[in-house]
Amino acid sequence: MQRMTNLLFGENGVYHNDLDGRMNSEGSKKVYQNRGGVLPRKRPAPEVTALYDGQVIESDDWKITVRKVYHQPDQIEPYAFRIETDEGVLVYSGDTGPCEGIAVFARDADLMIHMCYFISGTFAKAKTPTSSGHMECARIAAEGNVRTLVATHFTPQLDAHGVKERCIAQMSEVYKGRIIWGEDLMEIPLHPEPVPHAG
Repeated sequence: MQRMTNLLFGENGVYHNDLDGRMNSEGSKKVYQNRGGVLPRKRPAPEVTALYDGQVIESDDWKITVRKVYHQPDQIEPYAFRIETDEGVLVYSGDTGPCEGIAVFARDADLMIHMCYFISGTFAKAKTPTSSGHMECARIAAEGNVRTLVATHFTPQLDAHGVKERCIAQMSEVYKGRIIWGEDLMEIPLHPEPVPHAG
């Protein structure tokens, strides 16, 4: 991340010409001052803090714990996050296959957003799957006593007519909590209201 940041914002980085113009042209300096800025305008210098397994980041109101999970080993470093507040616990799996990291994080979460990449069994059985299908995320939620499972990060096969309904029905045989099929821009409370009866 630090290298990427340097390549974008550093001297002679990708944005050098744009930043140079914003910092030094008379028109840009005037706009900056009109918006409350004080000259000289400084080049952005983002501070990058690398994540690591077991890292804890806290404030007075919340705690985030970082846990390494399992996805494309030896290629990328995937992490899951457990966010704890007085309101409850949110777990975000990121990209992962079933592994100890996400299983530990899932325990007693109020809401877990979990990768549901494909219909389980679609691909030849790998010794350790690097992504989760619908049944893998249902089992993790069930074993972790998760209250609400939000399935997300779908491949196009899950958009085919009737597939979502079939997957949710199969997932509910294993996991007895609330299942939400995630969609862009959804707002989901940690403690959703009960589903009303029709009559």
